[in-house]
Amino acid sequence: MPQWGVEIDGKPGSFIKFAMPVVVINELIKLLKEVGPEKVEKLSVTDVLKVVHDFAAKLETEGVRIPTVPTPVKIPSDFTLTFITSIVKDITRLYGVPLEALPKVLANLARNLGPLTDILDGYAMSWPFESVDVLRLAEKGKLGDFVLVIEGAIPDEEWAKRREGWFSMVGMEHEKPITCTDWILRLASSDKCKAVVAVGTCASYGGLPANKVYQVEQMPLGLPEWSPSPTGAVGLFDDPIKGIKGLKSLYPDIFRGKLCIAVPGCPANGNAILRTLAVAVLALKGLMPVPELDEYGRPKFLFAQTLHEQCPRAGSYAAGDLRKHPGDPDYRCLFAVGCKGPVVNCPFGGKLGWINGVAGCVKQGAVCIGCTMPGFSDHYEPFFKPLPPPTPLTAAQATAAGIAAVGAGIGIAAAMAKVIKAKREKAVAGGE
Repeated sequence: MPQWGVEIDGKPGSFIKFAMPVVVINELIKLLKEVGPEKVEKLSVTDVLKVVHDFAAKLETEGVRIPTVPTPVKIPSDFTLTFITSIVKDITRLYGVPLEALPKVLANLARNLGPLTDILDGYAMSWPFESVDVLRLAEKGKLGDFVLVIEGAIPDEEWAKRREGWFSMVGMEHEKPITCTDWILRLASSDKCKAVVAVGTCASYGGLPANKVYQVEQMPLGLPEWSPSPTGAVGLFDDPIKGIKGLKSLYPDIFRGKLCIAVPGCPANGNAILRTLAVAVLALKGLMPVPELDEYGRPKFLFAQTLHEQCPRAGSYAAGDLRKHPGDPDYRCLFAVGCKGPVVNCPFGGKLGWINGVAGCVKQGAVCIGCTMPGFSDHYEPFFKPLPPPTPLTAAQATAAGIAAVGAGIGIAAAMAKVIKAKREKAVAGGE
């Protein structure tokens, strides 16, 4: 029996994980509405936990009635308790709600969230069923409007077919495999697909699977004519650094008029994924403006600034106080040991941090390797090779850039810049 499997008429059923939370939440909402939000709000945390434990036991012993299923489906109590516990932890951690406020939170849930039976009815399930059925239902429009989220690079399946194979498949149709690339194009073609979000640099621009292979002689099947990679992989957006066209350019009719957003990173930051999806959904509902995107499809509210502009070590950079060896336990700027922060748009190594303002590459003492940018990783290697030292602005450049009050300050600024540049170059060269 698969994990979290259930038995239907005495036979193992593949009641897969993504459906079980819907059932549990639906039943919990029904229970809370029956008890009454006002009564729930007056319960103690201990009483609420007892209600949840009794609820889990009931789902396991009595089961739940599911559309198209002849007998009640019994859900393991450990799944129910684990799932509800995770929700409680998320609420208390992400939204800063104390555990004592749990009864009030559940009461508000009961007041504001309707039953999810329409979602279950929409599945029109006959159990056991396959995960590919959800893709088919979405394609047919039976799951309502949706945002298509792509994770991972999109391989060139036409290239694979020429070699009598495929790179990735989900399900069969007419005794032939349906590739992941096919599913992306089919789902994106649906009128119900209102937005497409590429999560990670591979999904955004091709990433590592689109990197150049230098030992071509070890590729017995050769390389596609248009790609330096044996996969021919692309992302949703063009990678102008590698010279690779993305799905939006390759299939303009499919993606025309759809909101397409990139959330790059290797890996993509969870906070960025959550915020981008939330903004996309609210924008599609007309509750807020469509997020402004940069030239690479990234939301500007996250990726407008370079890491260097937000770096906690920027003061050391300005003073020319640079780290001399990777891994040194000091506060110094990482420019001389290969940090790509000055040319990379990313808030997570600096201002935002990786989780709740904590960690992130340069905060932890690691160099930025450019993982949120097109061209990654080919054009940011070697990771510990320094960028060329910056050249100080001349008076003409400063005027052209619109910098005010250049006059008397130029001579001082230029002199300071020369001193700092000399210190940087010395550090880059390994000088003491």
